[in-house]
Amino acid sequence: MNLVIESKNPFLVQNPEEFVVESRRNKPRWITEASKSDRLTAALCPSFVTLFKNSLLIKCPSQVDIGVPKDEKRIKIHCNPDQMEIEGHDLVGQMGVAFSDYLSFKIGIRVFLHTDEPCMPLFLNTFPYTPENVSGLKAMEGILPLNNKVKQKLNINMIIHQQAFKEKLVSGGGVYAIRPGTPLALLYFPGGVPKVEFRDFDPKVPTVEQSRHMKGSYLARMKDWFGG
Repeated sequence: MNLVIESKNPFLVQNPEEFVVESRRNKPRWITEASKSDRLTAALCPSFVTLFKNSLLIKCPSQVDIGVPKDEKRIKIHCNPDQMEIEGHDLVGQMGVAFSDYLSFKIGIRVFLHTDEPCMPLFLNTFPYTPENVSGLKAMEGILPLNNKVKQKLNINMIIHQQAFKEKLVSGGGVYAIRPGTPLALLYFPGGVPKVEFRDFDPKVPTVEQSRHMKGSYLARMKDWFGG
């Protein structure tokens, strides 16, 4: 299977390693030490081995600063708008009061993805990369349905506990920073990582928003594309 990642931003096309890499070639640092142990460690666990083998690691391509200005309640977000788009999500409104202790941010990297055959890779949290991610952000698990009919944005829903966010604000002098290279999510392909091609935005492949076939229920269209 082939995966095409397109962008209108030349930097992202020419420097894809800034936001996406093969996990098997970019394993977390602890793996090296754990592999040297005479004991049976997670480095040899089939679950981890397969996870790295079949995943792409999605990283933050550039600096993000989130803050709450003095005497204001609204969160202010600063990022490189040519590379990323970020917005807050109301978890309580979407999922109920059980999530009132969390903040949610949808982090979008300005690229589009499509494949030459239908597939449903999974967004997974980057727990194995915890030592490399000091932001406290966690990816919400979900699927990214891909096919050759429309191309999808690379949007990742992230959460952080409100107390952890407040502590990061204090330690950051009023700014919660997400550093370039921070692991955001693993995109897991059950059938194995596809061959990836990066190229400039191709208007011949419609986006989800542009497609003339987007009338009606999105879930119904997914059923038509993927079966079920």
